[in-house]
Amino acid sequence: MINHTELTAGKGRFKVTLFLQETGGHGLCCFLTGGERPHVGGTVLASLSERVNDGGMTCNLWNIPLPGHKDSYLAEKLAKTLCLATNQPVAITAGLHVDNASEEDIQLLVSNGCDTVAQYLQLIGKEG
Repeated sequence: MINHTELTAGKGRFKVTLFLQETGGHGLCCFLTGGERPHVGGTVLASLSERVNDGGMTCNLWNIPLPGHKDSYLAEKLAKTLCLATNQPVAITAGLHVDNASEEDIQLLVSNGCDTVAQYLQLIGKEG
C-alpha cells in the first residue's frame, strides 16, 4: 500500500511542509520545502546499517547539496531520524529559503522542519 502524507509547521514566511510518500514498508520519499522560496537545495539518502561494535542499527547517509545551498544538512538530520524510527531507507529533497535570514530565522525554519517529522512519527505511533 502506498500512502501520501502532507504535514506543515510554522506560519507565514516560516511555514515548512513535508510531503512524504510511503512505499508499503520499502522506503520513504520526501520533499521538505518552505519559506519564501521553495526550491530544490539538496538531496539526502539514508539507509540502515548495522553498527560493528554493538550490533545495533545506524544509518549510512549520502548528502548531495546543490552548490551554495545548505538545505541538505537539515535533510540529513531528518532522514536519519526517519530511517532509524521506521527501519526503512529514506530519501529527502529539501529546499527552504527566507530572504536575508538571520540566525534566528534559520533556527525557526529548522525547528519547523523537525516539527513536521515529529508529527509524522506521532501519526505512525513511533514518537520517541
